[in-house]
Amino acid sequence: MNHSHGESYIAETDGHTIHSWARYYDMVIGILSLGREKKFRQAALELASIEPGMNILDVGCGTGSLSVAAKQNLGLDGRVVGIDPSSNMVNLAHQKAEEVDVEVDFQVGVIESLEFDDNQFDLVLSSLMMHHLTDELKVTGLQEVHRVLKPNGTLFIIELDPGAFSLASLVHGHSAQLSAELENTRRIMESLGFGPVESGSVNFRGFSYLKGIKKISDSRREIENGR
Repeated sequence: MNHSHGESYIAETDGHTIHSWARYYDMVIGILSLGREKKFRQAALELASIEPGMNILDVGCGTGSLSVAAKQNLGLDGRVVGIDPSSNMVNLAHQKAEEVDVEVDFQVGVIESLEFDDNQFDLVLSSLMMHHLTDELKVTGLQEVHRVLKPNGTLFIIELDPGAFSLASLVHGHSAQLSAELENTRRIMESLGFGPVESGSVNFRGFSYLKGIKKISDSRREIENGR
């Protein structure tokens, strides 16, 4: 479906979407992170192991804070693309990038149908989004992520920390629920070829991460090595 510039719309998805209150999203994250969102983002990006020249995709980019920070870490080298189902979120992300004079390619899009070629990105980021997806949608979405990642590319997911008491965990659910959600995401990642999945704290109370590498099968490796 075509949409005119400036029109407010949501891309077709079965996932939960933040749209009508998009302009308040940064305020909510600021409250949940106790005003330390910038430090939280930087700590997460260091764990994601960003290197100059990378092509990075941020799925469920929201208002673009992580995408912009990732591009600032890359400098002039490399490319960052951010997608979100909400045009309201994407418009806010464009504004944020323009305000700090950072070039990020923000697009309306959904994780379950990524409009990118195979083996295109070195790193895919996902921040506080996976818990919005059903198990079926998570499998479909992470299959798409696996497809667009280059061999040995990295998937880095930021989620709420089930082991830490925080304002964010109070808002989103009990620790047992959060723990089950995180473990389920890890299981799906490993079943799709991202294992073994590394996990830990983002060194910021209330947030944890999952980090997986796209595996190359032995037969694929032999082909690429010209054997």
